[in-house]
Amino acid sequence: MPAGSKKPRTAVSSSSFLDIKAQISKHEDDFNKSRQLGQPSTIAGGVTRQQKKLPAWARQNKGLAGRAAKDQVVYEEEVGTGKDPDQARKHLERKAAIYEKIRKGKTGGLTEAQIDSLLVDFDAQPDRGFSSSEDDSDVDESLTVPTRRIDDEHSEDEPGPALPHDPLVEYTDEFGRARMIPRSEVPRGAPFRDPNAVEAPYQTADNSALVEEVTSGAFKPGEGPDPSNVYYGDQNFFPVYEPDPEVIARRAATLAAAAAAPLVDHYDATRENRTKGAGFYQFSGNEEERQAQMDALAKEREETERKRKERDEVGDAVKRKRESEVEERKRKIEAKRREMEAKRKRLKSGSVGAGGGGT
Repeated sequence: MPAGSKKPRTAVSSSSFLDIKAQISKHEDDFNKSRQLGQPSTIAGGVTRQQKKLPAWARQNKGLAGRAAKDQVVYEEEVGTGKDPDQARKHLERKAAIYEKIRKGKTGGLTEAQIDSLLVDFDAQPDRGFSSSEDDSDVDESLTVPTRRIDDEHSEDEPGPALPHDPLVEYTDEFGRARMIPRSEVPRGAPFRDPNAVEAPYQTADNSALVEEVTSGAFKPGEGPDPSNVYYGDQNFFPVYEPDPEVIARRAATLAAAAAAPLVDHYDATRENRTKGAGFYQFSGNEEERQAQMDALAKEREETERKRKERDEVGDAVKRKRESEVEERKRKIEAKRREMEAKRKRLKSGSVGAGGGGT
């Protein structure tokens, strides 16, 4: 092809390449996302394939959409069913206003039957020391020191510490505060002072006997707390073990017999169910018979050792005799060998002399 027939090249800017690259990257991202989600990808000019089944992690559980819709409907109906917080607060405020009117003696818009069916008794007298206005008070009640007068006339409102058997005494607590508390609440061994006693010093565990006469803490006949108001704590009742006298006597006899028996308990083979050896010997349980058996065995042992020694002596004599015979035989053999050797030398020397004379 001639050089003049070439087409001129078209100048392409770098921005066009960047745009093309961005479009390709976008299509690749869309393709990867659809592939991960299991969605079919359409190709221009291609054949439409049947949609594949979604993977297990991409499918929803059965009935999930229905339950979600039901929950949404219930949530929207909460306002009508009284679950709205603002509406519940309004109901409570309205009921509180009605109860306040009933407490003041008014009807509050209710009939007598409705008031009688209420669970709250508005006609009952409240406690004297209780006030609804004091609930939100920030006053520290522990700083208030009780001051009660001690007399013989019992008050219905103060039946406890106001009684003579439990007077109020001055006690210094662990924080250094002087407090007036009933004597029954004073810790054991802690010092206290009875203000009603004449020149009563601080009482402790050491000097309590000295001031017993001037204090009112000791109970007198006919005085003291009501037994029905005393708390003794948990008490468990259980039968006490009383052993049978016959069992005790039998055990005592067993212990006495064991004490009278010797301290050494010998081996008794009859208590074991096993095969004994060939040379096993069972000693008697009686100490005298056992000692006689042991003496007989000792004599047998001495006799055995004596005979063994004699046998050894006889054996040694025989052995020495045999050894002497062996030595004697060896001497004879050695003498015979020397004699033969001398004779051989004489014969050899004679043959040598005869040969020399002939030359």
